[in-house]
Amino acid sequence: MSEQGKQFCIKCGKEIIVGAEFCSQCGARQSEFQATQTNLTNKKLGLKGSLNLFFDDLLVTNTRMNRANYWWAQLGLFLMSFIISFVVGFFGGLTNYSNLYFFLLFFASVYYVIIAIGGISTSIRRLHDTGKSGWLFLLNLIPLIGYIALIILYCQPSIMKEEGYQIAQ
Repeated sequence: MSEQGKQFCIKCGKEIIVGAEFCSQCGARQSEFQATQTNLTNKKLGLKGSLNLFFDDLLVTNTRMNRANYWWAQLGLFLMSFIISFVVGFFGGLTNYSNLYFFLLFFASVYYVIIAIGGISTSIRRLHDTGKSGWLFLLNLIPLIGYIALIILYCQPSIMKEEGYQIAQ
């Protein structure tokens, strides 16, 4: 099903009637820009599609990533990391640190570096989608409080601004 011709509330993100002046869910007034905007956020892709989007846009920070795709990608990365860690640990215990173990350890290390770099760009894209600056990612430098603040920001609905970032396809 196509996302064309749909309009979403700029405050709560719920689908509303195209051209509506107010949201039927939260009552927020819709801006003039919103009335002409179609397809507020990129399509919700699910687990596999979100992981593909994560790896396709690994180094891209000037776009947006909607809330559903962000959390699906995080779940997929967690599952992949769990499996890789299990395999490396399993073979490490069986092989008494053979060449296979060191190969798997190297593979896992490369994977985690790629995930760290992609995680930064994905977080910045998620912040852009909430209407915030990507520089807020530096809140991670504040122990505990920064992490909590970013999780709260990542959970915010998408906000489309006229001068905002483009939508990742």
